[in-house]
Amino acid sequence: MTRARPRGRMAALATAATLMLAACTRGSAPEPATSAPPGDSTAAPGTLTVALVLAAGGTDPGSVNASAIEGLDRAVDAGAVARSDTEVFEPNVRGTDRRAVLARAADSGARLVVAIGPAYSRAVDRVRRDHRRQLFAVVQGDAVPAPNVANLGFAVNEAGFLAGAAAAMKSKTGTVGFLGGQSGTGLVERAQSGFEAGAREVDPDVGILVSYLGTDPEAFADPDAGRAVAASMYANGADVIAHYAGASGMGLFAAATELQRLAIGSDVDETALVPEDEQEVILTSAVDRVDVAVEDVVRAAASDTFVGGFHAFGLAEGGVDYAVNEVNATPRLLSDAMRLRLDELAARVAAGEIVVPLEPDVEPEVPGAVDPTTGPIPSDAPVATPS
Repeated sequence: MTRARPRGRMAALATAATLMLAACTRGSAPEPATSAPPGDSTAAPGTLTVALVLAAGGTDPGSVNASAIEGLDRAVDAGAVARSDTEVFEPNVRGTDRRAVLARAADSGARLVVAIGPAYSRAVDRVRRDHRRQLFAVVQGDAVPAPNVANLGFAVNEAGFLAGAAAAMKSKTGTVGFLGGQSGTGLVERAQSGFEAGAREVDPDVGILVSYLGTDPEAFADPDAGRAVAASMYANGADVIAHYAGASGMGLFAAATELQRLAIGSDVDETALVPEDEQEVILTSAVDRVDVAVEDVVRAAASDTFVGGFHAFGLAEGGVDYAVNEVNATPRLLSDAMRLRLDELAARVAAGEIVVPLEPDVEPEVPGAVDPTTGPIPSDAPVATPS
């Protein structure tokens, strides 16, 4: 299987030095929390030690864990922490031991514990009570805010903006689609809002179809439903569909392959995660730069500028992006002209010239409206990819 190799493009812009801010830049935020409550002697400030707690699922190239490790490696290379003062902890494949793994990481005495994924949020709430002098960061987390707890999120509306713009640029039918996982989370809706804005920035008259897969977390783990709903959206005229549906997005890629349409991934460069025959239908992916968030928080801890609370990494911080790789960097998918236009739009968002909304306009289809056992529906709509 051919693996696509992600690579950044913002560095190719003349404005990149101002857009991709140094990882240690915090922006406006509360004063750093460098002191700890009395009564806890673990991990007093001094030489930085870091425990990185991975998400369930392994460290395959292109995975969120691989990105997290890359961020820690860069912090080591920059001198923020010594390699010998870092340790990586990994849960079992199903993640059923997350709390125990997080507790072991904290018990190791690491000054900074970085956990990857929202599933660690409740575990951090519990474990930090017995480790009040240590610092905790949860990537994409919603842990209870505290001076020693940082939730590192991403501006998914800005990532969605680039996905929507790419979809509208490539569409031949004038209709694009957004496939969401669980409705009501707020996070998916923000990605949808950005997608709508990006598509309309390119084509004010674009048609936008929106479907969600359910109202509970299982909606993020149902590729069969993703495949069926995506097939229905393609049949209704969308020739490019972006997803923010977790593992359910694998079903979107299957439907796009069967019907020879285009799809856009999310979170990581998903071209690297699918079989070779499905790589050719992935136009790009809206990427959350977990590596940037991890490097940032390690640098902050090293310089005693760690700040608890919520932090969003957007285009200005280099925290979100669109994926370019050896498969899609072609005239058939992401042409040079398309990449130039997307980079220009990204620069305008980063500079504040375009403010991406947080609330969507399009009412989604009712979750569960499509039977996930139904096969793809044939469509005679024009195909976005040139023959």
